Amino acid sequence: VKVPYCLRISEEIKIYEKLLNHSELAHAPCAPGTLETLSRFSILSRLKEPENSSIYSKMRVYDGESLKDTDPKAKSYQEYRDYAGVDEGMNGLSTRFAFKILSRVFNFDHAEVAANPVHLFYVLEQQIEREQFPQEQAERYLEFLKGYLIPKYAEFIGKEIQTAYLESYSEYGQNIFDRYVTYADFWIQDQEYRDPDTGQLFDRESLNAELEKIEKPAGISNPKDFRNEIVNFVLRARANNSGRNPNWTSYEKLRTVIEKKMFSNTEELLPVISFNAKTSTDEQKKHDDFVDRMMEKGYTRKQVRLLCEWYLRVRKSS
Repeated sequence: VKVPYCLRISEEIKIYEKLLNHSELAHAPCAPGTLETLSRFSILSRLKEPENSSIYSKMRVYDGESLKDTDPKAKSYQEYRDYAGVDEGMNGLSTRFAFKILSRVFNFDHAEVAANPVHLFYVLEQQIEREQFPQEQAERYLEFLKGYLIPKYAEFIGKEIQTAYLESYSEYGQNIFDRYVTYADFWIQDQEYRDPDTGQLFDRESLNAELEKIEKPAGISNPKDFRNEIVNFVLRARANNSGRNPNWTSYEKLRTVIEKKMFSNTEELLPVISFNAKTSTDEQKKHDDFVDRMMEKGYTRKQVRLLCEWYLRVRKSS
């Protein structure tokens, strides 16, 4: 009896983890995102192309995500299933194929038995060429890598690097959050605002300009609604927080906006995350702290260097 392959990212990852735990690679370092990336690749190869919707959204819906806020074209799980028909999951890459790839990734660098997504991309590309798939299929697989998985991972590792970089991250984020809420509140009420620290006076136009500085990098398309939504949320939260503003990470939408604002400037990031000789002991210390924090997240020292250099290259070329 033929059984369809797994079509859920989270389930596929569990299968890899089980296989790894029963192999001699059980204790070898595996960088965050490696198994997720491989799992996404395997599942994309098994899914049928949906109608009028992206296959990447379909994969996420199959994994239980709700995309109604982020992708208006995404359909429900049932609609995708019905359109795909009963034999979805019967074709595509096997778990055995994926595990063979994973073993190669762990042994890619002869000096360190460890896996990371960048080596995974190299191995997958090589393997797609070696396997002699029909041309259309090979092109489809390469498109999964170049059109989705590589940019998606660049975004993920960028965030990992940036959070490790900003040691005063939470304080900085909270400042932007508090300021945003104050400006939005005065803007909604159509009142002028005087900054208690600097004495600077903001009229409605300058409040709008300040709010846009935070909203623009995140591409907020309807600022008026967004501002009202945030202020309402904060007013409700203050009631349960003895009048204080909630934590800046407590509202996912604004948190994302603040993160985009914080990281729209990479110039300051460079000296800390690059591995060339440092000009001062202060810079060296910041760099060492950064590497330590990355290692706490589950990367080896060697991987931190490889992934930072890869990330900077990708950013430069995009």
